[in-house]
Amino acid sequence: MDRWLNPPHNVRHEHWPGTILVVDDEPRLRTILQEFLQLHGFTVQTAASGEEALERMERTAPTVVLLDVRLLGMDGLSTLKKIKAMPSHPTVIMMTGMEEEDLMTQALAAGANDYIVKPFDLAYLESSLVSRILLGKAP
Repeated sequence: MDRWLNPPHNVRHEHWPGTILVVDDEPRLRTILQEFLQLHGFTVQTAASGEEALERMERTAPTVVLLDVRLLGMDGLSTLKKIKAMPSHPTVIMMTGMEEEDLMTQALAAGANDYIVKPFDLAYLESSLVSRILLGKAP
C-alpha cells in the first residue's frame, strides 16, 4: 500500500489550486484517497454521505467532487443532481465499485463529467484531476 501513497523522492509535486471533495461511505477508501491526493499536492476534504457532502459544499465550494454511486442514505445520483442544481457547481467524477453501464449512463445524463470504476489506478486519477483543474472543466 505504501508504494501507492508515497511519491518517489525525485518527483516534485505541485500544489494544485482548488479543493477535491471525496464522498464515499467506505472509511478506508476515503482515507486512502485523501492521503494519496494530499501527498500529490491537492487540498482534500471528505464526506461519508451525500448529505454530509452537500453540507460541506455550503461552506466551501470544491473544484472537483469524487462521488461514489452507492452511498448510504442519499445515493450518489440524487447527490449529483443536487450538486448540479447549485449555481456554481464543480466538476463531478462518479466512482463505482462495479461496471454498471446503465447507472453510469444515468449519471452522465444527470451531469457527471466522468466516471471511474473501482479499483482504479491512482496515477490515472491524479492525472485526470490535474487536467480538470488546469482546464477548469472536464476535457
